[in-house]
Amino acid sequence: MKRIGLLLVAAMLTAQTVRAQSLAKPRSGVPHWEYAELTFASDVWTWTVADSTYALTSPEEAGRAFGVSPRRASTMLNNAILNQLGKAGWEMVSVSTGEGKTYYFKRPS
Repeated sequence: MKRIGLLLVAAMLTAQTVRAQSLAKPRSGVPHWEYAELTFASDVWTWTVADSTYALTSPEEAGRAFGVSPRRASTMLNNAILNQLGKAGWEMVSVSTGEGKTYYFKRPS
């Protein structure tokens, strides 16, 4: 009886391991996404994508980096940056607020 119980436990653990491994494998026909975030706090824009983070410490620097005119008020500059990201294929999926705002994006990879 103990042996049957041990075999049953071993079979369950093996099934869970196989299931976890199959969830992590990319499947054909399923979209693959690239994710990024843009944080704006205290006149500093931080763009993070993959393993790279870029800190832009002035409106001029942010404008040049995102290809928009930096001579706009803060809110208009943020909107222009968000529009540029949309044109580049980034879809905003979430926003969080706290010390500044963080916008979360995805696009097909």
